[in-house]
Amino acid sequence: MKERLNILISAHEFSPYLGSECSSGWNVITNLSHHHDITVLYAETNQFNTNNYKLNIEKYINEYGRIKNLHLISVSQPKSTKLIARFNKFVSHKKTSTGYSFLYFLALIFWEKKVYHISKNIIKEQNIDIVHHFNHLSFREPGYLWKLNKPFVWGPTSGVYLLPFPYLIKLPPVILFTNLLRNLINITQSKLSINLNRAIKKASLIFFVTKEDGRYFEKKTSYIKHLLDTGGYTKNEPLDLINPVNENNDINILWVGRLDHLKALEILLYAIGSSNYLKSNVSIKIIGDGPQIDLYKKIAQKLKLNNIHWMGLISKKEVLASMKESDFLVHTSIKEAASAVVLEALSEGLPVICHDAFGLSFAVTKSCGIKVGFKSPENSIDEFKKAILILSKDKLLRSKLSLGAKERSNELNWQSMAETISLGYIETFNKTN
Repeated sequence: MKERLNILISAHEFSPYLGSECSSGWNVITNLSHHHDITVLYAETNQFNTNNYKLNIEKYINEYGRIKNLHLISVSQPKSTKLIARFNKFVSHKKTSTGYSFLYFLALIFWEKKVYHISKNIIKEQNIDIVHHFNHLSFREPGYLWKLNKPFVWGPTSGVYLLPFPYLIKLPPVILFTNLLRNLINITQSKLSINLNRAIKKASLIFFVTKEDGRYFEKKTSYIKHLLDTGGYTKNEPLDLINPVNENNDINILWVGRLDHLKALEILLYAIGSSNYLKSNVSIKIIGDGPQIDLYKKIAQKLKLNNIHWMGLISKKEVLASMKESDFLVHTSIKEAASAVVLEALSEGLPVICHDAFGLSFAVTKSCGIKVGFKSPENSIDEFKKAILILSKDKLLRSKLSLGAKERSNELNWQSMAETISLGYIETFNKTN
């Protein structure tokens, strides 16, 4: 039985110094190189040319050396991609690194086709055992490696989830329209996309993130496995030294994320604002920036919340330091796959309060946090308030969940993700040969 395989991976987002899908791509694939011989095709830059992944990687290699068993091939953005991206950057007013998602993914198609043609030549010259479309995360974009005459692995992939109507209807008109359009595109593509349905049919294995993703794929194929889209870091400190429980009277709460409507910071603000006890006994750090920062500051002022420290954008090192100083993380997002900040919090032994939804339903258990119902904004505010009160008043529970967070993190770290994928490769290879 062959256990070390030659794997060809497409990972548009791939960088040692950036977060989100870039971080996932880098950490999972570099860990996979301990198990298999990996060739990865990655984007030289992002579409807006604001991040240069190739330069990031060259900087890393100059400092730490090349990674054994990992062959890196940068793929520049095609002319068609650049043209669409230029238009996208103009009409979206340069507010994000991706602009409008439908234009972003339209432009991505041309990069994926370029990767496919390069991959065809690689397969002619090398004995590739399996091809793997790693990212983007969106289930609507499986790339074109499935067209190659090789076992095709895809994922982790997500995005089937539709934002529930009670949350959707409370969004501002522009955000509401964008998400209604996204829901419509999701439904249409899931049923009618030829490329998507052919990729599913050809796939030897698909890694899915949420329960909704799993239900969607299991209707079309039996070759699926669950896997989160992000992981945590293994730490070597003894469990009893991780995030020691705060002995002071004040409780330190941490919130980290982009200040926009989908991260839903207002849920935390209204939850705290509706309790005199929490107003008087907790201190809140808000880390992040975004288009709604002025709105959230006005809400805090209206609720007379004088216990909030607005930290803005700070370095990852500073975020981790804030986690060490905090008692628990509150994560109010209403649209996620999993969440890198939640996995990082668990790595630091920080209990988590979050919605019982998305990949968080799997990542956060009773041993490391409290999950609240995902029914309506009003219900979320009430349940977050109750959960925050429980953790604020129960020191022993915080201590127990802190130890549980570290244990859970060790089950969800990058190495564990790579091991799960590696075993999937071997099962796929043995099944198809």
